[in-house]
Amino acid sequence: MKVTVENLPRREVVLSIEAEPDDVERYRQRAYQSLVQRAKIPGFRKGKAPLVMLERYLGKGALLEETLNRMIPDATQKAIEEQSIEAATPPSIEVSSTEPAAWTAKVALTPTVDLGEYAAVRIEPRAVEVQDQQIDDLLEDLRFQQAPWEPADRASLMGDLLTLDVEVYQNGARVRDDKGVQYRPEPGLASPVPGFAEEVVGLGAGESKEFTLATPNQQEGGESQEAPLLYRVNVVDVKGKSLAPLDDEFAKGVGDGFDDLPALREHLVAQVTAEAERKATEELRDQALDRVIEGATVEFAPSIVEHEAEHMMEQQERRLANNRVSMEEYLEQLSQTREQLMQEMQAEAERRVVHSLVLTELKEREAIEVSTDEIDEAVQELVEASGEQQARARRVFESEETRRSLERSLVTRKTLDRLVEIVSQPAESPAPEAGPDPEEETAPDDDKS
Repeated sequence: MKVTVENLPRREVVLSIEAEPDDVERYRQRAYQSLVQRAKIPGFRKGKAPLVMLERYLGKGALLEETLNRMIPDATQKAIEEQSIEAATPPSIEVSSTEPAAWTAKVALTPTVDLGEYAAVRIEPRAVEVQDQQIDDLLEDLRFQQAPWEPADRASLMGDLLTLDVEVYQNGARVRDDKGVQYRPEPGLASPVPGFAEEVVGLGAGESKEFTLATPNQQEGGESQEAPLLYRVNVVDVKGKSLAPLDDEFAKGVGDGFDDLPALREHLVAQVTAEAERKATEELRDQALDRVIEGATVEFAPSIVEHEAEHMMEQQERRLANNRVSMEEYLEQLSQTREQLMQEMQAEAERRVVHSLVLTELKEREAIEVSTDEIDEAVQELVEASGEQQARARRVFESEETRRSLERSLVTRKTLDRLVEIVSQPAESPAPEAGPDPEEETAPDDDKS
């Protein structure tokens, strides 16, 4: 086998491979043995037709195709190994000649990642503050949720619950006739069309009103030629809420009950603080990773991004299929071709590739590992959160596929947590030490950077 190697920019090489005649003949015999077992050739028992008859019956092209299909993957893999090439993805093959058998294999090399001085990155965490007004608003929401709807013998107000009969006309034709519709008018509510809520507020039970509103397209200032909508509305009933006093008795009726109003406020403050801290940590993770990426040098072959974009497209097709929508229907809604959608996915695919490579290198540099016990704990949390179907859930979550997925998620989370720990240190202070580097433990003389 003759092999020449051409280095391309951006972590790619092209192997030009020409097979030796003896190799071709060996694979030709294997192809013959495979085809003759499947072919039904008149006058011969299955698997007994000689090669010349097989070629005459199926054509030389069929035997040649089977030969190349068997030989090229094996020979290409052998060439990659002999040249000590570390391939990131399966090679892209292009046959240049059949006699002699020759082809090229474009190979994406494993990416390289230099994180730079990531351990020196410092970011001031955002301070978490809980305002009294936030707690007051939550208490008002609780008062509203706790209060029952009661018939209101008065004109309707914003926030009431109305039962309406609604007829809609356009160009003199009735286009809607809805009975017993429940509707809660709110200031600025755009449903069913902007202005509807303001028109019905003030009506009491048994009252009717007729009014005209522009269509949403007209209200948006477009050049729509649509006729306006004529509404005929009858209010069947009006319900409102009488909110309980905000006192200790109210607090005792919330959830499992609180001793008094201060205890309820304290509980809400703790909830809001925990959520605010979670969001602040998420923001810090994103900022820290972005800063590390800015200082990193990441080189990878374009085909890796193409593979990721294809994976994203496959995921999108599965999501659409779950909703009983075909890719063709989806593309028609977008007024796009498959190629245009794939092109749009390229930027996100590249972002994902860079993030994944940087996180993987961080994991290696910081010696991040996930134990079996940690995976078991994650499985147990999922099982307990599944409600009454815990036995079935355990079977699903204990599968190897799910455990591998959980392991990846836990590694990512621990890596980002470690990064947050690093960037949150005071300025000028060294980063806290990571765990031992497994490579350094086994090879102390290795200059691993």
